[in-house]
Amino acid sequence: MNLFIRLGIILLAVLSASGAFAANLEIDSAGNTSVQGSLSVSGTISGDGSGISNVDAASLGGISASGYVLQGQPDSITTGMLSDGAVTTGKVAAGAISPDNISFYSKVIIVAPSGGDFTSPVDAVNSITGNSSTNPYLIKIMPGIYDIGSNSVNMKSYVDIEGSGEDTTIIKGNVDSETSGVVNGANAYLRFLTVQNYGTGTWAIAVRTTTNLRMTEMEADVTGSAVNRAALYVNATSGSPVIMNKVTLSVYAASGGTNCYGIYNNYYFRLREGRVTSGCPSPATNYGVYNNTTTSHPYIRSSTVSVRNGATNYAFYNVNGDPKIEHSNVFGGAVTAAGGTVYIGSTRLSEAVIPGTGTLKCIGAYNSTFDALGTNCQ
Repeated sequence: MNLFIRLGIILLAVLSASGAFAANLEIDSAGNTSVQGSLSVSGTISGDGSGISNVDAASLGGISASGYVLQGQPDSITTGMLSDGAVTTGKVAAGAISPDNISFYSKVIIVAPSGGDFTSPVDAVNSITGNSSTNPYLIKIMPGIYDIGSNSVNMKSYVDIEGSGEDTTIIKGNVDSETSGVVNGANAYLRFLTVQNYGTGTWAIAVRTTTNLRMTEMEADVTGSAVNRAALYVNATSGSPVIMNKVTLSVYAASGGTNCYGIYNNYYFRLREGRVTSGCPSPATNYGVYNNTTTSHPYIRSSTVSVRNGATNYAFYNVNGDPKIEHSNVFGGAVTAAGGTVYIGSTRLSEAVIPGTGTLKCIGAYNSTFDALGTNCQ
């Protein structure tokens, strides 16, 4: 009798005696065995399984999440089980991998045109709750232009917003308000992006803050033709200063308005290695920095403040307070002390200095032809 048939008969007898199956079992002359029905084995089936075929994975049962698919192997696949190049895009089903089933860094929210957690920075900020000094967050905005219309990004304390570069991440909108900008700051960092307001209403503000916002390596621009425009509007009354490092603040447009401010300041800020420009055409009045109240204490160092094109141009206009400018370049418009005291050290003042009713105090200052100015900046 054929050896395979004999072995099959022996196997059949053993399984029948043990009650291991309730099925029709067939063994052909080549020794191939087929089972119609169910087969259970309480012992061990050995071998590499290379001869097993036509098994429907959906029909496999009796394997628990805490059990094993193969003897001695866990029920999950780890990177150590995959050879180099084993997984390719052609072997991954569409939609099989999504942010919902991938573990990213905790407390990091991704904003991107596609593939992120959100497509709008407004929605990303609004989704965060429970933020605090011991529970901070980061919103990372991938390259793209994010037009939020008349909405605002209202930052939250201890929630930093980080773009992918001033030229690659742009948040823009047309917010028309003196009390709100495209981005409204909080006790957090804003960095590596550009904020633009292209509004045409009464007010267009790029970034507005009432608290100690920190800005690093970014731009804030107003490009629309609103009546009043400010790249940065500081309106805090207490707390730490607004701190800026390598920040560019610009106001410019094809048509004039009434007032254009690089910085409209009602409190305390520090600017280092920055650039402030206001270039609205006539009949507008341009102010590089407009310093407004008795609590206004700005400090500008290693920066450039410039104005141009307006019917009247003030590079620095001090209504009140005691601003300090050091190691900087101020040009294109007058420096005026309508009130308070302006302190200027080791700085180039390229245009006229108008004392007004306030006080100007200079040391080491010089004009556009490098002539030294007196202690009254004249």
